Amino acid sequence: MSAARYRRGKTVLVILFILSLMSTILLMSTRRAECECDSSGDPPLIFISGQQSSGTGLVRVLLDSHPMINCGAEPIYSMHVLALREDIQESPKDWLIKANIYPKAIDQATKAFIRELAVNMVDKAPIYCQKQPLLFRYLNYLAAQFPKAKYVHVLRDGRAAIASTIERGIYPGFTPKNPISALQSWDKTVRQMLADCQNLGPQRCYTIVYEKLVLYPEQELQKLLGFLEVPWDPIVLKHETILNNLSYLNPYEASTKQFSREINTDSLSKWASPESVLPDWFKAQAADYSSLLHELQYDRIGVPPDYSKLPEVLPHIQ
Repeated sequence: MSAARYRRGKTVLVILFILSLMSTILLMSTRRAECECDSSGDPPLIFISGQQSSGTGLVRVLLDSHPMINCGAEPIYSMHVLALREDIQESPKDWLIKANIYPKAIDQATKAFIRELAVNMVDKAPIYCQKQPLLFRYLNYLAAQFPKAKYVHVLRDGRAAIASTIERGIYPGFTPKNPISALQSWDKTVRQMLADCQNLGPQRCYTIVYEKLVLYPEQELQKLLGFLEVPWDPIVLKHETILNNLSYLNPYEASTKQFSREINTDSLSKWASPESVLPDWFKAQAADYSSLLHELQYDRIGVPPDYSKLPEVLPHIQ
């Protein structure tokens, strides 16, 4: 058997397994009949994403504290399923088309998997929410499958994001010795997410800036809840007072231990401090290696940074 044929056969087996799993999930789900679903069978959904270490966890907890929203821990498997769907898209599909698996059955199975994770990972709620860093690599596909969902993109200064990623050892290839590579990866990924979010339009996708969120939490959360069409509730400013009511905080998520504290600005300038994992030469020259830092005007706020100087409106990103 040729290597190509073997890979194709393996892919088909994985697909069939997933389809079987989807059917089982759909049959076992008891919440579908209880939810306030739209005509497509989808409950009200919010997706939160952004680059690693950008504050997606904080946004998730703040929204989860709202009495109308249940937002669970990172589902993880959503990324695997979406990656598999992308692999199928980019590989020979004749067999799948002849078997009537691609594209409709695959898309419905992928959608069902993501939807059921969002609903069944938490308790029943008027609105369900799923948070996963890097999920918006697949934003256009998600938006096509969930046309009535709301999408929240969390943006953070790339220097701070990569410093946190390096410090936490999330990617072995990102180290204090190669911050340029890490920043360029951030630039490429975030540029795509920002552009895709903006292209979806302001009614469907909203970018919240992490630095503004922690500096002006009430103002920024009012804007966010307005976008989500959810009534204001001041409890979102005091999530630390209702930790026992939050949806399944996962101790294995690196950011979970921070959620016991109130919203704070402690991490804003950490990347620029003498204790930072980033070398001094890089702190001074980072914008030379990322055009996106310049476009977002992160290079105009000094080192150490004064994030109150960020522009009110994000530029259009291409």
